Amino acid sequence: VALGIVAAADALGWVLGPIWGAAILQIFGGWRPIFLLNIPIGLIAGAVLVLAWRGPRRVASPTVNGSSRDILGAGLLSMALVCINLGASSGGEAGATSGQAALGATPNPLEPYQVPLLIAGVVALVAFLLVERRASDPLVPLGLFRDRRFSAANTTNALVGAALMVAMANVPLLITLLSTESDSALVSAELLSVFSLMMAVGSVVGGRAVSRLGYRAVTWVGLIVAAGGFFRMSDWPAAIAMGRMAGDLAVTGLGFGLVIAPIGASAINAARHADIGIASALVIVMRLIGMTVGISALTAWAVGRLNQALAALPPLQQQVGESLADYFARQQQFAADQVIPLTLGVVRDTYLVAAIICLVALLPAVLLPRRAENALVEPD
Repeated sequence: VALGIVAAADALGWVLGPIWGAAILQIFGGWRPIFLLNIPIGLIAGAVLVLAWRGPRRVASPTVNGSSRDILGAGLLSMALVCINLGASSGGEAGATSGQAALGATPNPLEPYQVPLLIAGVVALVAFLLVERRASDPLVPLGLFRDRRFSAANTTNALVGAALMVAMANVPLLITLLSTESDSALVSAELLSVFSLMMAVGSVVGGRAVSRLGYRAVTWVGLIVAAGGFFRMSDWPAAIAMGRMAGDLAVTGLGFGLVIAPIGASAINAARHADIGIASALVIVMRLIGMTVGISALTAWAVGRLNQALAALPPLQQQVGESLADYFARQQQFAADQVIPLTLGVVRDTYLVAAIICLVALLPAVLLPRRAENALVEPD
């Protein structure tokens, strides 16, 4: 229940974020000032830490897992994540004379380095694992993953993150294609607020349901509900339908909310008392890794599909005697008739892929405990 409440507070932040961002966009007329939001948020959070958490000072033990001594491990892990994300997101760009490039898009400057980046990421990840096995005070105790409950919970969590990010990133993209520039930010904020609010509700409900139904059952129900919501989203109409869209996002958000508490509790309860801190951190980290790697890979796949579809369209060239104004008008009509429908189709396909990811996540979730366990066991 406590993990569900914490997750609900996190999800409520997701509600406020899009609304606040949309308001800033409307006030300042651009997206760059949105990054200034981090300044007051950081100052407020820092003030809370200073004023509210005045506990006794403790000197960190040099034997505590995850201390700053494992600098090499931290560096290798950072390198692996950065290279894999950049490599995964740099594929599928347009060529010089076709597809998106023909419509004015510019290629990703990292596209020529995609394979070296992926290789460097894999090498860094392997080196990280080797370093952690020999480190006296590893950043990530690899022994945690020998417990099938812990591994199952984190594998499920990573897949949940990959599917979750599809909704957060591609819903605004689809709304941008269907609405005017002045309305897209507000409409996106309203829809994502419904999604996030239902995640908060689902987190609390899931936390309470675990004690009666167990980890596995609640996780399965949440994943199936989220998959059903994504399947509905993959059939969204080519026009703004707030009722239909809000309802589907509410179902999807509820499903994601249900799985947060049982996955987190299962991973934490599988760890030794000395590893509880790093275990709880890895719950968040694995979800974030799933989100970043998943959206990078899925975006590359979607961009590649869109580029192939655009390259198959007949070239749009200025005709003899056609004025520049008429040519520009014909380009706009071409975009409305051909390009936007193709793009909408690709975005809908990403929702279908997200639904499949949710169903795939059912497989590692089979290894979660059936019943809830006692949370924190005191050391001997």
